Amino acid sequence: MLSKEFPILENLSNKLIYSEAQDNNDKNENYKYDKLVLYDLSKGERIYLSDGNSLTKEGIISNDLNKITLLSAINNDPILQKIQGVGADLFFYEYSLEIKQWICLIEKEDLNKNNVSTRINHINYNNNGNILFSTYGKIFQYDFIDKKMIELFVINNNYHIDNFNCNYNNKLFLIQYSNENDWNDTGIMIYSLEKDSVLVKISPKSLGTEIGNFSPNNKNICYLDSAITIFNIENNIYKNVTVKNNDKIIKPIKCKFLNEKELIIIASYKHQIQDAFDVFKYNLLTKELLQITNDRKYKDYLFCNYN
Repeated sequence: MLSKEFPILENLSNKLIYSEAQDNNDKNENYKYDKLVLYDLSKGERIYLSDGNSLTKEGIISNDLNKITLLSAINNDPILQKIQGVGADLFFYEYSLEIKQWICLIEKEDLNKNNVSTRINHINYNNNGNILFSTYGKIFQYDFIDKKMIELFVINNNYHIDNFNCNYNNKLFLIQYSNENDWNDTGIMIYSLEKDSVLVKISPKSLGTEIGNFSPNNKNICYLDSAITIFNIENNIYKNVTVKNNDKIIKPIKCKFLNEKELIIIASYKHQIQDAFDVFKYNLLTKELLQITNDRKYKDYLFCNYN
């Protein structure tokens, strides 16, 4: 999908980004990719950010809710969708509410000029509005003015940074990693950009580990490891959070601090044959659970980002 064909957006507040599954065909020429959806939680409306004819791997919304960036690859090879990183003809598309226009920020050639691998695993914004992305064990920052990729740090050349988040002053990174030489060596770490070192390393108890983010006061992180886990960085204390909806324990697949007291939770459930999901807001103090969406359309969960 070309940038001029992307929809014009009016605001990015109270929005959720997820991928919606399509019926696929084994033949390459008929292959349909999952569609990327911007879901309005207040209105219950969908805006499609991709047409299913190209691989749009990920979408993120900036913390100031002024920009949205998509990681896309124009390629008809279905193998691309099964690997973790994206290669081929790679594009970063960004939309700004100020100019109401989509622009192509980064192309494959830009990465090649900066000697940066095109295997991009994850993208994110820091709290200055700069785009960050990971490739293998490195995290880069994109310089909008000079249009250069700045290497922030390397955790290990054998590691893959599969997912990451930075805290509110951009000095701490919550990282989900895997070792390409030892698949048993997977886990979570907290990396300090100031100290250029790993502060904490957490070994998960399950294969379904998924990081969340830092709490606004930087004292806690949340992540999924069978259940929602709150980890206090200062005291190294773990706290498991069991969330129930009408006395039934929900199965979270994503969690994130909304503020010090509340979590946003993406939870899956079995609807007839296929899995679907809903979005909840959970108060850690009162244990009150508010269901934000009640959407029964079938979906494949690849990722969900929420601001």
